Amino acid sequence: MGLLSFIYFFVGSKFDNSFNIVWWSALLAFILQIPSKMKKGSLITEGEKNKMADDMYTELGIKNGRLKYRIGLTLYVIGGVLGWVVFYGRVASLN
Repeated sequence: MGLLSFIYFFVGSKFDNSFNIVWWSALLAFILQIPSKMKKGSLITEGEKNKMADDMYTELGIKNGRLKYRIGLTLYVIGGVLGWVVFYGRVASLN
């Protein structure tokens, strides 16, 4: 995930567009992937929700799926920040 985010910034740096577009679209993609919080008065509890997610990952043959998902999101952010610094650092230094 980190490498994909890094490559995304690499590809974005090759086009003549504002680096803000690439940064904000990567940030939006990250925010949309964060699972929503449980609403108060929900019919299922947080534990049941986690159990359903674990069962889904187990059916797909993925062990520790929720942990891997969180690690993937973290790597996405790290790769994006590194890509932004590496490929757009020169833009910021010219100003």
